Amino acid sequence: MDKGMFLSVSIGLVIGLLLSVVLITVIIRRDNSLKGNYDERQELNRGRAFKGGFYTVLICCGVIWFLGMAKYEFNCDAGFLAGIAASFGLMVYGVIAVALDAYLALNDRPGTTIGCMAAIAIVNYLVFLMYYNMGFVVRDGKLTSGCVNLMIAIALTVILGAVLIKRFTDKGGGDEES
Repeated sequence: MDKGMFLSVSIGLVIGLLLSVVLITVIIRRDNSLKGNYDERQELNRGRAFKGGFYTVLICCGVIWFLGMAKYEFNCDAGFLAGIAASFGLMVYGVIAVALDAYLALNDRPGTTIGCMAAIAIVNYLVFLMYYNMGFVVRDGKLTSGCVNLMIAIALTVILGAVLIKRFTDKGGGDEES
């Protein structure tokens, strides 16, 4: 990673963290609580989702390690490989949590949660486009960690799709039973 890319990534990380703190502060003041209240079934299902995400990251890292030991030549840097593992783990966790109805706490507002996830995905898409325009996505013919934002944005988009499908099917199922 050259000096210009390092500076851009560092500034982006600081801005992202500051925006996260502001967003969390607004949510805390609005709800008077950051901690979600989950029932016992949701807690068990969240544990299953965490386990699925963890094992996904573990398998991704194992495959990357094995291929590296086999002297496979990756066309990317280590940050890109770490981003793949993290985004797949995030995606698996999110989709399992949604499927098992453990993605929202009892005191969460679905619209706020969906809006925040969508905003985070959009910001990550925009950061990726900025890196792409600056030439930080591909260096010396190899993908760089500049692609991590795209991978996280795609993972969040998949999770949002799962949430919307779940909400649509639950509402459809509830209307038929009434």
